[in-house]
Amino acid sequence: MKTVFITGASSGIGKAAAVLFQKKGWNVAATMRNPQKETLLSSLKNVRCYPLDITDIDSIRESLASAINDFGSIDVLINNAGVYTTNPLEMTSEKDINQLINGYGPDVTAKTIYPATSDNNFRLRYASGPDTKMVFFLRGLLPFTLYNRVVQALSKL
Repeated sequence: MKTVFITGASSGIGKAAAVLFQKKGWNVAATMRNPQKETLLSSLKNVRCYPLDITDIDSIRESLASAINDFGSIDVLINNAGVYTTNPLEMTSEKDINQLINGYGPDVTAKTIYPATSDNNFRLRYASGPDTKMVFFLRGLLPFTLYNRVVQALSKL
């Protein structure tokens, strides 16, 4: 059985993806900041909820280690976790800007999960609303991917 690891699965796209993959017969590692509050996903067969704060590297590593221990390997990573604000730029603190343009957390998640993937065709999705893109995370192409992520983040300011 294939396994999907989803960040930001407490609501919206992440939660819907978790339910969809579960219905398709996948194992689902659903991550969120407060998994103890999640009732729907934790009640589904082959779904496990893990604590994960995308801004905390230790949290990322612990969640991945738990999911790999439970499911063996990861076939698909859906990087969906993020922070949103409606404040205009001039009213947004530097700390909030750093959290909003957090390419570090999602990229560290991808880098950390990569050795535990089941094959060389590991698929990575960065979810960001209507312009969500599929990124193929291929061996040897990480620097190009990181550059594109930084440019994409800056273009949304």
